[in-house]
Amino acid sequence: AAKYPSEDLFGTDWGRNVAEFSRRFMPEATSGEGPHRLKNLYFLFSLEMRAIVKALPLWKKFDFFTGNPEEDIFVKEKTLNVVEQLTSCPHPFDEEELFKGMAAESLKTNFLT
Repeated sequence: AAKYPSEDLFGTDWGRNVAEFSRRFMPEATSGEGPHRLKNLYFLFSLEMRAIVKALPLWKKFDFFTGNPEEDIFVKEKTLNVVEQLTSCPHPFDEEELFKGMAAESLKTNFLT
């Protein structure tokens, strides 16, 4: 909802769509589920970001194939640039701590399936 097309779908104007954000995340519009949804999105984003960063050595070895050798190099450079920038982001959780405690086995099972 932060970057939403204007009424003219073929135009270049993008902006916030407060009505859409409210519809999806405000407690009043979601029977109180909105804040929980945002927390889930943040957790998922954090988890994916952490996985992408941990895979940096693999990204460096990976060859991209677009069908155009020049574009392959460009895509690899841009991908590595983004992943390397992510390494400077703070880690919101320690995944080793995530899977400790009384419910660790159940959480691991649910996480891996």
